[in-house]
Amino acid sequence: MTQPPGSPDFQPPQPPPGSGQPPLSGWDSPPPAAPQPPAPAPGSSRRDVILYAVAGVLAVTLIVVGILWARSGSGGATPPVTQTTPAGPGTPAITPAAPRSQTPPPSADVTTSGSPTATEPTWYEAYERPGYQTMVEHVETVIGRYEAARDAGTLNDLVNPGVTVDDDYATAFLFKLTDISLALRWGSVTGGTDPHDVDNNINAVVVQVDQLEQKFLAGEDLGFTVRIVRADGTVFESDGTAPTPASDDPEAWARRYVAQPDASGDYRAAGEEVAAAFGMTVSYGFAAAEGYCTKSPDQDTWAAMYCPATPSVIYINAEHTRIYPDYYSQPRYVDTIRHEISHGRIHALCGTISPSIAGGRKEAATNSYAVLLLGADFERLQMDDPDNAYYMTEASHDAAEAIAAGTCG
Repeated sequence: MTQPPGSPDFQPPQPPPGSGQPPLSGWDSPPPAAPQPPAPAPGSSRRDVILYAVAGVLAVTLIVVGILWARSGSGGATPPVTQTTPAGPGTPAITPAAPRSQTPPPSADVTTSGSPTATEPTWYEAYERPGYQTMVEHVETVIGRYEAARDAGTLNDLVNPGVTVDDDYATAFLFKLTDISLALRWGSVTGGTDPHDVDNNINAVVVQVDQLEQKFLAGEDLGFTVRIVRADGTVFESDGTAPTPASDDPEAWARRYVAQPDASGDYRAAGEEVAAAFGMTVSYGFAAAEGYCTKSPDQDTWAAMYCPATPSVIYINAEHTRIYPDYYSQPRYVDTIRHEISHGRIHALCGTISPSIAGGRKEAATNSYAVLLLGADFERLQMDDPDNAYYMTEASHDAAEAIAAGTCG
């Protein structure tokens, strides 16, 4: 049986022989030594340092986050903070997340305290300006005035004295006015931040229309070109050139001239205007021709007559009651005047009203001359019967062109 220490029979272990230590008795054993910590395992000291460093970094981070959270909770706007805390060896740097900001997002209803607010300039719409509607009404009034005059055949009553306008010239003028009117509907006059500039742009339209009208009334070049494709596919083109004055080239003027009746529907004034372009007058009655011209057997059936003995006069058979005065209200009346003028032109060019190149068909050649050189309407002058002396053919057209070029025989 094993005895516990302190019993009489207990013998402590003895030092080895030759150790120089005295032998021990059971009562002389040394007191037990204080316990010592176990020796650290290899590498454990470095790991402890790292853990302590990480714990320190986390503690600092928590303190910073707490401070920032407290500030944002008190109503102060805290900008995002990025903080890097030095770490111990082998420890990654820690970047705390930015605290939630209390700053509201930009809004039209929020004004940042202490920051001046930019003032937007006032925008002035053109159509809201006092003169805009007046300008629009002015443009439409001018268009209406000349459209009505064209329909009534009174355009030449509006132009300046001594000026004659033709249909192409008037059509180009009206097309330009209409283009200005349509552009207004598409906002050609825009608004702006300067009301004076906007008002000036509005007034510029009035000036443009007035200047265009003054050119038209004076028979001047309009200063623009126009090309319009009509609904029926036909094309209208004009370079805005003023009509050729009758005194410069009466035949070119006559070709462009569009006869219009007066307010009562009478074409006599138009006929007189065409005759005047060639230095001729119109006499209403065959009686005035007696003593100058030999009377023909069928003369009483004629609508009009040219007498070589009085080359500056066209005689109208006003006594022919079966056609007059109704004939005055027909556009063909002006074509009849053109026919008689053509007799005068052929007479002036060839010395006779019946040149040999006409092949014995002087009236047909004269009709062709009126159509080709003076702008008469072919359909109105052409006869139904090919045997009629006035019936136009290719031969009569050729003869008329030859005469105009100076070839009479």
